[in-house]
Amino acid sequence: MTCPVCGTVAVPGARFCHNCGAALPAAATLPAAERRVVTVLFGDLSDFTSWSEDLDPERVGAVTDRVLAALAGAVKTFGGHVDKLTGDGIMAVFGAPVAHEDDAERAVRAALSMQRAVRRVLDDERGGGAPLGLRVGLNTGDVIAGIQAAIEYTVIGDTVNTAARLADAAAVGAVYAGARTSAATRHVASWRTLRPLRLKGKREPVEAYELLGLLDAPGTRSGLGDEAPFVGRETEIGRVAGRLAEVIDRGEPRVLLMTAEAGIGKSRFAAEVERLAAGYDVGAGRYAAHTGARVLS
Repeated sequence: MTCPVCGTVAVPGARFCHNCGAALPAAATLPAAERRVVTVLFGDLSDFTSWSEDLDPERVGAVTDRVLAALAGAVKTFGGHVDKLTGDGIMAVFGAPVAHEDDAERAVRAALSMQRAVRRVLDDERGGGAPLGLRVGLNTGDVIAGIQAAIEYTVIGDTVNTAARLADAAAVGAVYAGARTSAATRHVASWRTLRPLRLKGKREPVEAYELLGLLDAPGTRSGLGDEAPFVGRETEIGRVAGRLAEVIDRGEPRVLLMTAEAGIGKSRFAAEVERLAAGYDVGAGRYAAHTGARVLS
């Protein structure tokens, strides 16, 4: 049962909504814990803590409220359930307590809506300051859904943990997803295959994908190019992996210079290097021959 006023899931036996205080129907109960297939979404603001430590608490609170409101609004727009707010992020569930035949698609659309909304808020608030952004992780699978500790409705299981770790691994402004989410939304979204990710708490590397965009959105690339598996450069990738290991072990930055003829695949190789180094600070640069300008990103 949900509150007829604000839509919050009610605590079993409660007479009033714990969120807005509205009176609840007489039998405000939820089913016992049950097994469900859901898509879990985690969104987390990167570098928000370091950005906010020197700011006035009232401004931090105002920015946080705007960001969380934008995240929750995107979830509700696409029929998801806000499971919890995590200070500077959100956990949402699509498929519980209410299931739809397209919950994975709803989660993907919500993730893109979140990215756009957060960018607007941060552009207004940071005034060209720190490069804040949202990391999003999606994962589809089995969970146990129900009231936990007789307090709140939530979902638990490895599906939830993996979604959280995918959000941790995602690049700023990116959406990473597990295999089931990607497979369920191939008809509406374009995905790039990532190298299997080693996620905290997982014994084996996890198959992962990066969302490129919706197929019905203008300018979306799909089917070939960046989506295709990266093959034929095992030797070069191995060299980079070795240098990355040295950087990690010594704690000293290195510069990698790559030169090659036009069209040979430098940009794609650089993108693979960035994914290989996911979780570490990587700066990329290129020389624009037609302008003579050096461009850094």
